[in-house]
Amino acid sequence: MKFADPYDLELAKSGPCGLFTMTHEGELQFDLFRTRDWRRRFLTTNVDVRVVWNHCVCIDTKTQWPMYVLMTANELVCTDQLTITKSFETMTHAIEHINELKANLYESSGESPRG
Repeated sequence: MKFADPYDLELAKSGPCGLFTMTHEGELQFDLFRTRDWRRRFLTTNVDVRVVWNHCVCIDTKTQWPMYVLMTANELVCTDQLTITKSFETMTHAIEHINELKANLYESSGESPRG
């Protein structure tokens, strides 16, 4: 697991809780926009949460597109009408699931992954 910056790793280890998504280079980076959105959708204002790493696959319900997200609190692993969230034991298992889902999406669309 590689982080984009030492600051991202520090946030992931010590909080506050948030969401970390992958850059195009395959590095994890704190995602301020998604963290704010997620906290507004799923956490009450004064919730005190402990930092725990959750390797998640988030699936957009409209497009069915999956993405890897490291969520650093159990309370953030939530599903609603916009996003289906599945948690995995390891990042490797989550990425394997993403690859399966993407292969199925490409197959059903009749397109190859590279166009």
